[in-house]
This record gives sequence, C-alpha cells and structure tokens, in this order.
Amino acid sequence: VVGPHGLDPLRGWTTSTTQPLENDIEIIGNAKLTLFASSTRKDMDFMVTVSEQFEQTQEDFARGFQPRSAFVAKGSHRASHMERDKRFDTEDVPYYTHAKSTPLVPGKIYKVEIPLLPIGYRFKQGNRIRVEIAPHESGYSYRPDKIGTDTIYHDADHPSELLLPVLSGD
Repeated sequence: VVGPHGLDPLRGWTTSTTQPLENDIEIIGNAKLTLFASSTRKDMDFMVTVSEQFEQTQEDFARGFQPRSAFVAKGSHRASHMERDKRFDTEDVPYYTHAKSTPLVPGKIYKVEIPLLPIGYRFKQGNRIRVEIAPHESGYSYRPDKIGTDTIYHDADHPSELLLPVLSGD
C-alpha cells in the first residue's frame, strides 16, 4: 500500500488479538469471519489469517520485535461476490458462486462473511489468538483500482466476529 512516505507494507492491515488464553483451546472444523464494512470504492477484498501468537519477552517488546506466531488458517473473499449457492451454503460455511460481481455502493455498510479453511488446532494456555485482515495478499501489492478507504465496523449494531469451532477448552 502506498502511504504518504512511499510504499508502506503494514498500512491497511488490521490486527486483533485475544487476551492471553486461560486454558488450552482446541478447535476442529469450519470457521468464518463476519465483518461489517464499507468502502469508498465499488469493491473490497479481504485476506484473513488466523494465528497463534506466542508470549513475548519484555526484551523483545522493548526492541520493537513482532511477537512470534504460528499459522492456523486463512480465508479470503471479494465483497462484490455476494451471490450464494443455497445447495452448499450453510450457517457455518458461506458458499459463494463467484458467477457475477455486484458493485458495492460507496459508503454503504455491508455484512461480509468470509469462510476460512477447515481448522484442526490446539491453542496453548498463555498464548493469544490473532486475526489479521488485509485488503490484499501481499503488503507490497499496488493496483490503481485499490485506491480508496475500506472501514471495518465493530459495535452493537455491527457485531463483526470470528466464529471458531471450539471442541474443548481445558
């Protein structure tokens, strides 16, 4: 993404983490991220990564190092691909046809459900669940049609959330 001082690979990324986990949490199955978002453009792309973020030492934090993490799952979706195939679509797994693109109305808030790859993973006590959302696959991609502002909402009227299939939390 191009920022005011040139290429800025982190600008445009949104990262959220849980508090340190009180117990191990095992997840198995399908997951999805539900976002409420708007754009100044006629389309939005979402690349989602879920990771386990490990505890960070104070020394590494003071030196400005990013916390270590392990990849868990990934998903992506283009918001203009709204049409769903009811034969395969479920509450847990949205299934899009990708048969046509419906331009978004700039400024309108849309509910976007992003399916993630099936997950089988155990998050360890003391670590965090991290979700990264980006408008593109690489921090160094540039396309003229991507110029604009995407906004993600999270409030009582727009409950953006990550739904994970928790098997156990012990």
